[in-house]
Amino acid sequence: MNSFSFLLYANQLTCFGENIRVSVSIEIEPYEEKGKNRYKRTFNRNASLFKVRQELCEDEDIKMGSNMYFLDNQKDIIRKSDEKEIKLTDNIYENVIYILHKVDELDWNRIVRDNNLEYGVNFTAENNTVSAKSKAFKIMEDPIKIVKSNYSSSLNKDDEQGNKMTNQEKKSAGFGSSLLAQLGISAGTTHDVDTVTGNSSTSTTHYRQEAIITLTMDKIEPTDEFEKAVDEVIHSNSSFEEKRKSLDIIKEEYGSYWYQTIYMGGKLDFHDTKSKTSEITDSSTQAVEIKLELSVQPFNASCASTNNINDSKRQEEKNELIHFTAIGGTYYGNHQEWIKSLEDYTKWGVIKRDNVTSIFDILDEGMQKEIKRIFTQVILQEKTELVKEFELEPQQNFQVIDFHVNLKETEQLFANVLSDEFALQIDCKNKDKPSITLYRIKPQTGKKKYNNIEIQWVKVGMEC
Repeated sequence: MNSFSFLLYANQLTCFGENIRVSVSIEIEPYEEKGKNRYKRTFNRNASLFKVRQELCEDEDIKMGSNMYFLDNQKDIIRKSDEKEIKLTDNIYENVIYILHKVDELDWNRIVRDNNLEYGVNFTAENNTVSAKSKAFKIMEDPIKIVKSNYSSSLNKDDEQGNKMTNQEKKSAGFGSSLLAQLGISAGTTHDVDTVTGNSSTSTTHYRQEAIITLTMDKIEPTDEFEKAVDEVIHSNSSFEEKRKSLDIIKEEYGSYWYQTIYMGGKLDFHDTKSKTSEITDSSTQAVEIKLELSVQPFNASCASTNNINDSKRQEEKNELIHFTAIGGTYYGNHQEWIKSLEDYTKWGVIKRDNVTSIFDILDEGMQKEIKRIFTQVILQEKTELVKEFELEPQQNFQVIDFHVNLKETEQLFANVLSDEFALQIDCKNKDKPSITLYRIKPQTGKKKYNNIEIQWVKVGMEC
């Protein structure tokens, strides 16, 4: 197995309380250019190797991956499970910290980073998935399980249309009028033309699954930025309505949802569209009179003839368009080579996502409870109204009742009429003046007066 050694030279420059500034030099052995990879970073004096790993993992230059290991003073690999217990200063030997890079080992940190798997998602109007702008959570443990499989799906669609044109008289058809004029040919023709157009399409998707990523709650934790943004909203003195708007803004920034199961590998989408146009022409040409005089030295010749000609011609035009898209791997037209290219995990792509859930589910129970309280609808008001003294003519089947209830945009009105003679319909288009229409459901022969019809109504909305 190939591996490279990284050397981190740690030199104390300044000390402020618990902070220590160190000069970090990372050298790859064998390195292509001496001193090429050399950086300076700041760490806390008491930072654990686990914390150092997190910082170096986020570092745009270093990008410490899961296939990189700290070495102790005897150059033995330090187990990742022990990194939380070992301080940075405890592992410095002669101002050097050693890191071993196993380049042949899968780096799940890189897979996560390259595919934005620590970001929530939002859905567009077309139901497409879009990664959020900011990172909502961090993956703390290896979430990858190697599960290889191949499968395909296909969809076929055929569409054929026929169009027939009968007995269309066309003169000079198929000959060219200028030539006919020169040769003195007159022709009367009738045509039966059958035109059939057909379209067929086949969509085939080939999947090559290499691994499954499962993000359970014990493997992730929210980022400090996401947690702080939510905490400031739920503990603010704003109204519930204002808090809801603020949380909606947070969802735009960090995503509304996240996926707990992600399938990695490659996907090929082929879309084969074939179109065919067939035209069959039956021609009956009668009384074709040809008078041809040629004067060719040294001969003179002339002829005249009348013929009946029956002819059938078929013209067919075919077109085929093959379009494909590839996710993951390297595809140059050879399916087996494409599968082989996916042996390189750095070429994997996301081929499927499952188990979508709310982005707020990654927060602790206390914060989730507050968020649910902000978004949960409750009964804000309930009452029984008496509709007094109204009359209906025999031809009149309904009565509109105005309700003096103010509704906000997030509030709804539900009602029920306590009568076996009426049904009702609620109209809340005008939030300031909702109305209820009473519909008579029993026949009536004469004018009838109604009194004290009971309507029970409930206003539901967000708790303020």
